[in-house]
Amino acid sequence: MTVRIAVAANDSLVSRYLLRTLSDHLPEGYTLELILHETAVYPWRARFHRFTKAAFPNFVRGYLTNPYWRLRFLEKRAYTFESTTLFGCGVPTLPEAVSRLRVGRIHDVESVEKLKKHDIDFLFIQGTLPIYSVVLQTVPQVIGLHFGLLPHYRGLHSQIWAAARGDRAGVAVTLYRVTTSLGGGEVLAWDRIDRDARLSLIALRALSIQRLCELVLVHLKDDSRSDSARIESMRVDDPETLPPLLPPASLWTRFCAARNLRRWARQA
Repeated sequence: MTVRIAVAANDSLVSRYLLRTLSDHLPEGYTLELILHETAVYPWRARFHRFTKAAFPNFVRGYLTNPYWRLRFLEKRAYTFESTTLFGCGVPTLPEAVSRLRVGRIHDVESVEKLKKHDIDFLFIQGTLPIYSVVLQTVPQVIGLHFGLLPHYRGLHSQIWAAARGDRAGVAVTLYRVTTSLGGGEVLAWDRIDRDARLSLIALRALSIQRLCELVLVHLKDDSRSDSARIESMRVDDPETLPPLLPPASLWTRFCAARNLRRWARQA
């Protein structure tokens, strides 16, 4: 019996690494059937202007503490690091012979119909906007890949917030069952990534996706947990028991995170 897998993600280097890894290393009896690329983007620009206007005339608050700054120079450095670390000198191509669909949101009607048509058993979600319950009702197992430690750090820039607060154990990745509560559900596995000497602000995504791919393959192989990721499963579906969602990280938060990450990298 073949177990059919789909991946829903934005089209980035880390998502392409996830797709290539699953395509090349899936256990026997598993097949990658469908790729859903979400094209909707987070409204950074609109929220940046909204925050700035709300803070006017306080320019320090409006600009230096604005969490919606897009730091282009950091993004370019992160892209270079991810290209060399994840793909070496190769080209980050998508797996061939796999059905692909570009959609606005994962819960769009066209996406749901594709999931039903391919009779998907596992849907892995990485880097998308929140999904609606219709997807959870369509696929038996929807598993999220989170760059952060759940349920303690939920939302955007979870690892940056953990690093800025000096919580070294919180610089982690989590594999969890997706529910209607953002960042809720059963935690399947987690692991820290703070012991790598390459640790830095620009390396977080690449180091995180490498470890998440390992956790995904272990989970699919025998549903076991590695020693470093062994924890008690916990249900955190009740929104009242969940920590609050974290907002995007401001410039000051990123500065504090970068300082602590460099210090931990030297200790690795």
